[in-house]
Amino acid sequence: MLQSLQSLFGGSTDRRSERLGFPSTASLLDQLPKDTKASRDRHAHKGGGSFKKSRPGRRPSWAPKHGGDTALMAGRAYEKRPDIAARSELTADSGRLLLVLVGLPARGKSLLSHKLELFLAWRGWKTKAFSAGAKRRDGSASAAGRWTAESFFANASARETAAFAVLAEVLAWFDGGGEIAIFDATNSSAARRQKLVDYVAPKGVQVVFIESIVRSPTLLFQMMKKKVAASPDFYGLDEAAAMADLKARIELYEQQYQSCSEADGAYIKLSDLSTQVVAHRIYGRMASEVLPFLLSLHFVPRPIYLVSAPPDGADGSDAAARDRFAASLAAWADKQDGELQVLSSTHPTARHAAAAAAATRERRGESKDAAHLVELGPSALAQDRGRSSPTPPRHYDDRGESGGGESVGDLVRRLEHSVLEIESRLAPVLVVAHAAPCRALRAYLLGLPLLDALNAGSADDNADGAAALADGGHAIVELRPLDAKLGFEEHRVPLKVPAAAKGNSSDHAVLASLRSGGELA
Repeated sequence: MLQSLQSLFGGSTDRRSERLGFPSTASLLDQLPKDTKASRDRHAHKGGGSFKKSRPGRRPSWAPKHGGDTALMAGRAYEKRPDIAARSELTADSGRLLLVLVGLPARGKSLLSHKLELFLAWRGWKTKAFSAGAKRRDGSASAAGRWTAESFFANASARETAAFAVLAEVLAWFDGGGEIAIFDATNSSAARRQKLVDYVAPKGVQVVFIESIVRSPTLLFQMMKKKVAASPDFYGLDEAAAMADLKARIELYEQQYQSCSEADGAYIKLSDLSTQVVAHRIYGRMASEVLPFLLSLHFVPRPIYLVSAPPDGADGSDAAARDRFAASLAAWADKQDGELQVLSSTHPTARHAAAAAAATRERRGESKDAAHLVELGPSALAQDRGRSSPTPPRHYDDRGESGGGESVGDLVRRLEHSVLEIESRLAPVLVVAHAAPCRALRAYLLGLPLLDALNAGSADDNADGAAALADGGHAIVELRPLDAKLGFEEHRVPLKVPAAAKGNSSDHAVLASLRSGGELA
């Protein structure tokens, strides 16, 4: 029966598949078990009934009654789905996930490793990044304090020794309770990747490869410049010599580089950091969280501003404080050069102030800066009731003595989409929310311990920033991107809050417009 179906397609199956770029219908049908008398007898013996010849005008016996995946399956043997088996195998959380970066030098692997570590740790996973390059530099160097491109590549044995020494550290870290490890290395050949999988699989570690490919000449040049400025391998060289050295090193890697394929197992392949993304066998709770985050990343540096709206009055209607905060934020926004994108909580106080800031930009002909609403609403945590908690959360899912209400984990899960929004924006971003959401976002962006950063009395090195997000809208926390390394530096910018009976006339005009029916776009 299936043979007669297959004969309808004709031609060379292999040539057709090659032209299509994916398996042709005939080639797929050829892989199904053949409908022979022996198979029919086996099926009948197992209680599956017998196959009858189809009469003209009637539905064939092999066709489904209601459609679906069994459309060309003549018996239970045809219902075997290797894709479902693979999904079932990978969906269960192993408790140990190894994200292995793949790519030539200067392809953004360090940025991906840094960002993934910040995000996954902030999301509550026990996460740590491991670098083969750092291990190599710790273990050996040339007389000049670095390796030339030739000596670097020629010492393949030393590089592999360093890489597997790092993997031994990864496994020890997993044994100590780690959940997600990130392995930053080129991992440039299929043989190396298979050896890596064979090394960690006996320990119950699930592996996902993340490959970064660059097709944009300008992006490549930008990343090469950033690498030679930041990597210890190029200390002591001027930029031209360092760029030439890096180019020679990359060309040596290209001679044996092999891109990820289905044979490698689960992988995510990024082109130009997300202009094109290919995902293969990405299932499971931990692995599937990585994909949307990677889609939001880019290499464009821009500042991020966080401001905490004042808490509501006892009756929830402190209109005067709300107006003063909105006027001060509008005055600050009016002084900013260039584009400014505003993300706001849906809470009335934050929306009011965000609309005022966006309106000042619109009056300058920048209507695209209208505020965008995201899930940044105030938290049930004590910080959003205008005070620091006398008993701060002790762990991620702590719901307090009552056992109810929002935990830190709940807050972070609610803010995950806001993080993706912030990361995806190319222009400077102003976030207007309340204390707890702002402090949680600050913890992510600066890589601070989340539980500590949620309290103004935090002992971290930048406790002033946490305090600034608890002062009722009197200051903005400005995060400026660093030039020579990844991350941000923090600055506190005071807001000039006008007196209750005073204020700029243009600010009052904006506020009057909002009160008379103006709204966020």
